Amino acid sequence: MLKGIPGSSFVNGGLWDGTPKTFQVNPPTVLMRLKSLNGEVDAVLAREVGSGRVVNFTAAVSYDVTNYYGYLLRDHKTLRDLYVNAVNWAAPPLPVNASPTAVITPPAAVHAGTTVSVAGSQSSDPDGNRLSYRWTMTARPAGSGAVFNDPTNVMPTFVADISGDYGVELVVNDGTVDSAPVRAMVSSRNGSPTADAGPDQALTSNGVRVLLDGSNSSDPDSDTLIYAWRLVSVPPGSTVTLDFPNVARPGFTPDIKGTYVAELVVTDRFGASHGDSVMVSFNNIAPVADAGPDKVVNVGTQVIVNGGGSDGNGDRLAYKWSFGATPVGSSASLLGADTTSPSFIADVAGTYVLQLMTNDGAVNSAADTAVVEAIAVNNATTATLRDLVAYVSGLPNVDAQGRKVFKHKRARRIFVHDLMASFRMMKDNRYRAALERLNNRDKRAMDGCSVNGMADRNDLTRTCAEQTKALQMPQEATSYLEEAAGRAPRPFRLQRNDQKQGRQ
Repeated sequence: MLKGIPGSSFVNGGLWDGTPKTFQVNPPTVLMRLKSLNGEVDAVLAREVGSGRVVNFTAAVSYDVTNYYGYLLRDHKTLRDLYVNAVNWAAPPLPVNASPTAVITPPAAVHAGTTVSVAGSQSSDPDGNRLSYRWTMTARPAGSGAVFNDPTNVMPTFVADISGDYGVELVVNDGTVDSAPVRAMVSSRNGSPTADAGPDQALTSNGVRVLLDGSNSSDPDSDTLIYAWRLVSVPPGSTVTLDFPNVARPGFTPDIKGTYVAELVVTDRFGASHGDSVMVSFNNIAPVADAGPDKVVNVGTQVIVNGGGSDGNGDRLAYKWSFGATPVGSSASLLGADTTSPSFIADVAGTYVLQLMTNDGAVNSAADTAVVEAIAVNNATTATLRDLVAYVSGLPNVDAQGRKVFKHKRARRIFVHDLMASFRMMKDNRYRAALERLNNRDKRAMDGCSVNGMADRNDLTRTCAEQTKALQMPQEATSYLEEAAGRAPRPFRLQRNDQKQGRQ
């Protein structure tokens, strides 16, 4: 026992070969003795550590030593023994693998005869493991021969050859365990709306009115929505009620400290509905991760991903990035995985899915993902479509006049994923399919202002200034694809088919 050092018991000692040695300790103090061959104690070092913290002793020694002891550690050849004394030795706990979560992002609307892309890129794994994907077609209209082009792809496609309902199922695997299966229905009939009750909110005092915001709720067919709000949970003793529960943005005034949960249900004119909830609390609110925009890049380039996060309590955030998926054969690794802007080399053509989780010091956020499509073909068509992806990804949510640029919250990502599907078709030499998709789907998501002078129900972009600029970009791509598909190039024209088949 050395004077001034809290009670320590000898735990481990022996010859030190100079390589890092890592231990996990529970006590507040770690004592290290460095002993030379002649038996004399050359250094005694003590360092405070938190409970359960993993300590690399090479780093710990380097942290505290004076120049003299630093010389001993670096150059003194007779320095052989490293003795570690600590209270309550604790072996490192074995990590427990957590199951991944599968998420399907269906298209906004489907028309019979078109190629449909479904996305699993929002799937995530709490341990940051890379995921594999397994898609299944669970339902088809009678007489349909629809199949996935690649059921192991993160964003596969199929042709909706007949008007009707198509059921899809996704299971993801983190290398050890499957997720629970999730299902979605892709239909050329009436599409169900999507409720968005807004982000969770943090409270600091009673008596201050809270504004709820469901204005980001949407309908794939642009149907007018009916809003129905209600408080499903309030603190014991609270008598608070919502004002104007049938508008997009109602409010209430908390009267007791605690947690309030509000539910929003939106319904379209055909009776299809969807619900979402929001928590308003005096307690800690989980942070929100934002993995940033999706991108298209050339193979071999360095990709910088621009993410971030927010916290309702204003807490400082820590960041953790990982790959959710990489192309077969890729050895890409992330640099700066604990920053807002990590980077990697897209070494193989294909789809890279990056996952971001944030932590406010108490709880993790839900994972958010960004998709990077690396392409090996570099010509006028791919350059034009790549510029279009960058343009759409960089558009603001609201224009200078305060109008929403996108149809709904998911519209930007759906639009970009649709364009990425065209890249994958070109990579597989499916030029005719890429041409049909560009003409019958991608252009129709941004041509309402050009044809009718205003956005129509098919448009994912809602403002005419943004539509006009975006629509100019695919013209050159169309001519190239017509030639590649074996057709004679023709003047650019818009194709219209606004009547949704089989609408009920």
